[in-house]
Amino acid sequence: MARESVNAPGAAELRALGCNRADIMDMRRIYDIVGIADAGPGGELAITCNLRVGMGEPSCARVAAVYIQAVGTAAQPFTARVRREETNQDLCSEVYARDGSRL
Repeated sequence: MARESVNAPGAAELRALGCNRADIMDMRRIYDIVGIADAGPGGELAITCNLRVGMGEPSCARVAAVYIQAVGTAAQPFTARVRREETNQDLCSEVYARDGSRL
């Protein structure tokens, strides 16, 4: 699943934006593995832009826009997250509709 997430449509465009690592993961697969029936709001697609110290910090809105520009319409609502790689600290985390508008 990790290999799929870094090669998913939109990941290359997010790396070009400045993400050291871009992960695009269908969280339903994770939920099935760990037995979570409903993880609550936020969409089941997770778009994560991982940054290293010293790298620019794109906003969640920019991450969402680049993803939508790459794929057109998302298959489902999604969460865009920008995370500091060394500390796993979320710099932002926001939920978006399939068209990229913020929910």
